[in-house]
Amino acid sequence: MKDFFSVRTATDEVVGNLSRGESLAVLGIPGAGKSTVVKDSFARLATSRNADSVLVLTPNREHADVLRNELKSPVRSSATARSVHSYAFGIVAAHTATTKGVPALFVSGADQDVRLAEQLQGYFDSTVTGPQWTTSMTPELARTDVFRTQLRDSISEIMGHDFSYDRIVEFAHTHNRPEWEVLAFIGREYEELLTFLGEGAVDTSAVFTKAKHIVEESRVVPGKAWDFAPEVLPAWILCDSVQDFPDSALGF
Repeated sequence: MKDFFSVRTATDEVVGNLSRGESLAVLGIPGAGKSTVVKDSFARLATSRNADSVLVLTPNREHADVLRNELKSPVRSSATARSVHSYAFGIVAAHTATTKGVPALFVSGADQDVRLAEQLQGYFDSTVTGPQWTTSMTPELARTDVFRTQLRDSISEIMGHDFSYDRIVEFAHTHNRPEWEVLAFIGREYEELLTFLGEGAVDTSAVFTKAKHIVEESRVVPGKAWDFAPEVLPAWILCDSVQDFPDSALGF
């Protein structure tokens, strides 16, 4: 770890590392100038190379909107800054449209709430076979809003990190946690029900995982256009306020 005593020194280090194909994390207290390092690094990379080869990712759209007004760049064909969610959604949407011939249908958190409520109600009404409830995870508990919220959050984490439900069942047996097996049953069925929405259905919780797989499977060279979209695959990505990124985005 190196100590940087000026924005200029930190910027030099960032640009140097990225030019060598290496990553670098810049840490500092609020107001230390980390965002300035991002902006200065972007300006130097964008003016010395293909401007479309550099992109800034942020934790949310509002942050990206602010940076787009502050980043200095030559003429380019795409936005200078995007939220990490927007970028992942864009990759998945373009890939889905090209490879499957259908538009991507993103299932939001609100949609997920509705679908989980309907799924649970099916268990309660005995219209479909439900999980083997446990003493700590009962049908009575499952009827509460708190349970559904925690269930949604758990499934989102599972999908966001691309965990296997078979693996969760295995852990349930190993650690004597039968409620994990209930979670795996509901989560697996939820993902199966998504397929009825069509080939383009993508739960927002899984969008980073899907985008990661698309990037890993692509043969496109950074700095060149994707094979399924005209947008350029960035050679250098600068991230601002990474501490506010969702965990599932970090692997992407």
